[in-house]
Amino acid sequence: STEACCSVNYCTCKNGEPASGALCRTHGAPMCTSCANGFKLSKNQTHCEVDPTMCRSLSDLGDLLSKEEMEQSGWLFSNFEQAHIKPDEYRDRIDYPRNAFWAAAALNTRLAIETTLLGSGTVTVGVTNCCGGEISVSLMNEHFAEAHSVNRRKPSEIQFNFSSGDVLRIEEQGGVLVLNYVNFSCSVTTTTTTDAPCAPALPVDHRTSTAPRVEDKPTSESPTTSDGPALGNVTATEAPTSTGEPAIATE
Repeated sequence: STEACCSVNYCTCKNGEPASGALCRTHGAPMCTSCANGFKLSKNQTHCEVDPTMCRSLSDLGDLLSKEEMEQSGWLFSNFEQAHIKPDEYRDRIDYPRNAFWAAAALNTRLAIETTLLGSGTVTVGVTNCCGGEISVSLMNEHFAEAHSVNRRKPSEIQFNFSSGDVLRIEEQGGVLVLNYVNFSCSVTTTTTTDAPCAPALPVDHRTSTAPRVEDKPTSESPTTSDGPALGNVTATEAPTSTGEPAIATE
C-alpha cells in the first residue's frame, strides 16, 4: 500500500540521536547515529555507552546562573517548590562568585540538587553555608556513600575521586544553599597490550626421558611442534643436580 511504502522508520537511542529512515531498518528498534557528550557509539551502533576517556566539565553542567539551565544540563532539584531562588535580601550576605547558584529553603525543608557524573577523575565542589543551617556535599553510588558537612559560613571546598555513575549531591537544611562552582580534573585512560605469558615447562622424568643431553644437542634452532610454527628462541639454563649427571635442557 501507499502508506506502507512511504512510512518512515524511527529508531530509539538513549543518550544519543536516534536513527531514522534508511538508517533505521526496523521501526522502534534501538539504533543511534551520534551520542551526547560523555558517551560514544557502541560497536553495533545500537546504543550509546559511557566514554571512559571523558568526564563532566563545568560547561557540561551549566554555568549555574539559573535553575532552568541547570536542569537542562543534567541537574535534578528536590523540595524546591517553596524555595526562594537567588533572593535579593541575601546578596550582600553571601560571599560567592558571579556565576554561583543559591536558594533559601522554606521552614523545615531540606533542599537538594544532584547530578550523575560521567567518566572518571576528581571533582571539586565549592559551597558556602549561609545564614544558619547546615550544608552537606556527598558522592554516592549503589555500593558506598561519602559525605562532608559544612557548618561555617565561609566558602569551603570539597574534593572527591569519582567514576562513571557516581551521584554528586548537595543538600541544605534550614539555611541558604550556595553552590559556587563545580570543577573537574579528568583521568586519562590508556590501553596497554601485554604479551601472554609462556606456559610453564613440564617436569622431565630422568628415568624415561629421551631428551638429548646439552652437549649432544646438534643445533640451536628453535624447537617446533607438530601443530604449529616455531616457538621462538629458548634459553637453556643449567639446574643444579645431585646425581652428577649433565643437566637436561629445559625451556
